[in-house]
Amino acid sequence: MMIEELTLGAIYVLSLETDGVVKSVQKVSMLYGGFSTYSVIDVGDVFGSAIDSLGDTDGDNIADMAVSAYHDDDGGTSTGSENVIFLQSDGSVKAAQKLSMLYGNMNAFYTLDASDVFSFLQWRL
Repeated sequence: MMIEELTLGAIYVLSLETDGVVKSVQKVSMLYGGFSTYSVIDVGDVFGSAIDSLGDTDGDNIADMAVSAYHDDDGGTSTGSENVIFLQSDGSVKAAQKLSMLYGNMNAFYTLDASDVFSFLQWRL
């Protein structure tokens, strides 16, 4: 693993057998899994600090996820971002939408201030 990747962050998507044994693993980061096609993670963003399953939001029978990057600097220092990641069956990224002050139209509804660290914690509602 490269030192730069340690400061960017990563997540690992595990596919499990019915008995809980790992069937396959896909790393998702700026270097793996196709995420860089859809979004950018910068050094210090802390991508992957919180993850939540969203269920199947796009109707392809594959669970999708929300992944935080709470020190993302879109629109100000450490305002934070959330990345909605639509997965393929092998765990790689099919598509992604970043939600921050610069992407995903979030700024039409709310303004994040410096150090708000949006998406620091996640709760399913």
